[in-house]
Formats: sequence, structure tokens, C-alpha cells
Amino acid sequence: MNSLVQFKADKRIFLLFSALNMCGYDFENNKKGMHPIRVKVRQELKRKHLSTITDSKRYFDKCDRNVSEFVIWALHYSDPPQLERNQKEWFGRIPESDFAGFENVLSKFYFEAGIEDIWNQCLPTYKEEIERYEESTKKEVSYMLEYLKLNELPSERIIHIPNFLDSYWVGYGPK
Repeated sequence: MNSLVQFKADKRIFLLFSALNMCGYDFENNKKGMHPIRVKVRQELKRKHLSTITDSKRYFDKCDRNVSEFVIWALHYSDPPQLERNQKEWFGRIPESDFAGFENVLSKFYFEAGIEDIWNQCLPTYKEEIERYEESTKKEVSYMLEYLKLNELPSERIIHIPNFLDSYWVGYGPK
């Protein structure tokens, strides 16, 4: 039962939201403000005067700032810096053509911004949080299955991707 719900620190989502935060994505639903990791990443990136932000903003504006569609797009690709397509089907509502070339823009941003170093600085926090999630989820999934009178979930698994670069209590995951 422990493998029904899996947690994953995802470099694709980290890269995407690093760029989105630099493009003006400021949504936050917590009165206390942004997560300290988000604040740290934003400060680090603002110091770098990144030329790739202009190109990233074009995509962000073209897709009407629909963040969930960007997440769907990112989950169709491999980890950076390669960002190679690994899903043939398209599951988004926005036409896939609106994202044409975005992988090249993000790959350039990845190198220009030094995302690998920033990711490695933040990864221990992601791992700590995932351990907390995993421990608390074991009981909750068991309670849920018992309540629903199910022996197993009607899905192969649920993957949750914690994302400290988005507002609190928001997560994304592939099927």
C-alpha cells in the first residue's frame, strides 16, 4: 500500500516554475507569504539579469498564463537540460503548437540561470518534505481505503510532486 501514493522531487517542474516566477508568476494563497525556497530562488535568479526571460514571457503570455497547462507540457518531457519529448499523446487543453520551441527556451534558461546548482541547493529541503509526506500519507491512504471499502485504489498509483516554487498547498503529478 505504501507505493499507491508516491512523492517525487521533479527537476522539470523546478525548472519550469523558476522560469515562470521570473516571468511574473506571483500567485500565492498563504497569508504568510511565499515559501522560503521560492523566495530564495527568486532572489538568486533576479540577481542574474537573465536574457532568456524575454523569450519565456512570450510563451507565458501566449498561453494566457495558464500555469496548469505549462505543468502538463513539462510532464511530457524528460529532465533538463535535454528536455526531450517522452510522451507521444498530448493531454493539454491549449494547442500543443503554442508550446513549439519552448523546450529550447527552457534549456537555454537552465544553463544561463545555473538551475542545476540552485536545484542541488534546494533538493535536501524537497527530500525532507517528501519524507514527512510519505510518513503521514501511509495512515491516510489506509483510512481512505477502509472508509471507501476498497482493497486498492482504482488507479495504478498517484504521484505527487511537491513544488515550493508555486503557492502553498498546490501540487501536480502525472497519471
